[in-house]
Amino acid sequence: MSLEPMALDALHRKRNAKWSTFAPDVLGMGIAEMDYHLAPPIRARLASLLADERTGYPMRGPVGLMADVSDSFTRRMARVFGWRADPAGNVLCVDLLQAISACLAAFSDPGDGVLIQTPCYPAFLIALDQGRRVLHDVPLLDTPTGFRADPDPGASLARRGLSPRILLLCQPHNPTGRVFSRDELAPYMRLAEARDMVIVSDEIHADLVFAPARHQPLAQMFPEAAERIVTLYSATKSFNTPGLRCGMIHFGAPALLERFRARVPECLLGLPSTGAMEATLAAWEECDDWLAALMHRLDTQRHRLTDTLRAADPRLRCHLPESTYFLWLDARDAGLPGGPARFLLERAKLGVNDGAAFGPGWDGFVRFNFATTPALFDDLCARLTRALTESS
Repeated sequence: MSLEPMALDALHRKRNAKWSTFAPDVLGMGIAEMDYHLAPPIRARLASLLADERTGYPMRGPVGLMADVSDSFTRRMARVFGWRADPAGNVLCVDLLQAISACLAAFSDPGDGVLIQTPCYPAFLIALDQGRRVLHDVPLLDTPTGFRADPDPGASLARRGLSPRILLLCQPHNPTGRVFSRDELAPYMRLAEARDMVIVSDEIHADLVFAPARHQPLAQMFPEAAERIVTLYSATKSFNTPGLRCGMIHFGAPALLERFRARVPECLLGLPSTGAMEATLAAWEECDDWLAALMHRLDTQRHRLTDTLRAADPRLRCHLPESTYFLWLDARDAGLPGGPARFLLERAKLGVNDGAAFGPGWDGFVRFNFATTPALFDDLCARLTRALTESS
């Protein structure tokens, strides 16, 4: 199954956040969407839905689309990752940020701390702010071979007198693209057990991992901790359907789900639309070939973008991402006027994400989204090379 790139004029007509945030002459290379046509099976499902005018309420309960999505998730976890997830722990939601906010409400109180490895997805910080929770950050360590998890998060918290109630992980990691090993995450699991913390593991990028790295669901990696693990997963990132909004929350034990339901009414999770659920089913069951073609394209482009940045200015530092379609660039030593995000916008006409939004202490970094078409990727590299060469 081939990967079909979209023309630039078609991207602008989409009226989405990625291509509407900046002026028309700016390439949007920040927001987490891809510039490819939908996989044919997803398009076919959506076309059939409209042709049959299936726009009514989906069925709740043990039959119907909701049950189909739940069953599909369970099968996919076993087939792709070797994880036998108990279907009784599956709860459908509209959006994973909604799921995170619901978990904050269920397992903590206003004023409580949440442990997050930074830099982190900016929406995590928004959820904390809106829920009146407090960031207890443990920054990743930048080593010559890549970012690594702090091997002693407990000591980092103890030095500041912090005692979080929830551990919120992003695995695979956004924005650095790291795929953490069991050894790296083991200290966090021991800390969670010692302090009786609930662990919320956002695994939305699980399908976007480059060989030889391999994703393992946290609850599979640490089955002894499953009673405190909430796993979040969705097809929306990997199959480019973020606007359709459908996600899965998996609770590792019945008692954990009971605690959640005691504080979060079911109606607050909403109900994904029929189209969102049909697209999810098509993605998980019919789009493996499309995903393989995507990963081949992204693999080529992650290497080329890394090489382009290093060649353009040796003061720039970046690591080859092991997953996702993001590259996290350290431009602190480059002295780019106005900071790297502003410099790239003004001098290269590239819209990227400013590192300051990813947590305290990450000014001078930017996040690139390289999931774009070959033509636009060539343009991205040319603009970067020209602007950085002129500046250095």
